[in-house]
Amino acid sequence: MAREFKRSDRLGEQIQRELAELLQFHSRVHLPGLVTVSGVKLSRDMGYADVHISVLGGGDDAPTRALDAINSQKGYLRTELSQRLHVRRVPELRFYGDSTQQDAARMATLISKARASDSDISEE
Repeated sequence: MAREFKRSDRLGEQIQRELAELLQFHSRVHLPGLVTVSGVKLSRDMGYADVHISVLGGGDDAPTRALDAINSQKGYLRTELSQRLHVRRVPELRFYGDSTQQDAARMATLISKARASDSDISEE
């Protein structure tokens, strides 16, 4: 049975693609590290879009600097979206940091350290 796609899901995916391209190729400010749009969730009335941003590299404060830079060009991004999307009203953009990738990398490091210390103990 085919899955029914809601309009808000389709619009969220389109906003995610367009924002990713805008941030990568048309950003008006310097973004630290590799900035990716990891997800977009629209409110029920499609008036707000919660955009989750992840940043790889650029230092420990890169996510904060990236969110500040992206928020400084929020109006520009919304204007560009209005020209690219075929909707009557472009949702208000709200940006949030997504630390899933950093958490996964930290967990992988902890696991490898635990394995290394476990192998040191078993060799004794």
